[in-house]
This record gives sequence, structure tokens and C-alpha cells, in this order.
Amino acid sequence: KQGSKSRMLVHNSKIAKETSKLDTQYGRKTHYLEHFPLKVNMDIFNDAVLIVSFYDEIAIWVESKALSESYRILFNTIWELSKPFN
Repeated sequence: KQGSKSRMLVHNSKIAKETSKLDTQYGRKTHYLEHFPLKVNMDIFNDAVLIVSFYDEIAIWVESKALSESYRILFNTIWELSKPFN
């Protein structure tokens, strides 16, 4: 509703490919890496980083310009190595 956009990195799986079909509806772009076994979700919002582990049922919210910039650099670097679903 607010017109926000997001990008999501996932591992290559059937579920991820199906989820990517909703990208237009959610204003999102989804890319994948063949071997990307992360067990946490990481979100970067302005000067904040949210790390969520559904395995451990824990979430960490950190407001830090330095951390958000660093995580954004990591994300963008990995994004360049990833591929879009076709």
C-alpha cells in the first residue's frame, strides 16, 4: 500500500521459485544462490538491522548506522552473485 520495494535472497528451491511468482504483487525482487543455507532472516531498514531465527525463536533489532551500512554492503555484494528466477 505504501509503495515500498524489497529484495530477497534465497536458496534455489521449488518453494522459493513459487514464492518469487508473487514478487510483482508484493513489490519485491527475488534472486537465488545455489548453495545459500542461511538459517536466519536478515532485514535492513534505514539505520536498523533485524535478525530473526525461527529455529531459536529469537529476534534481534539493532539500530546502528555502521551495522546497517555494513549489512547492506554484504547484501549488495551477494545480490550481484545471485540469479533471478525465470
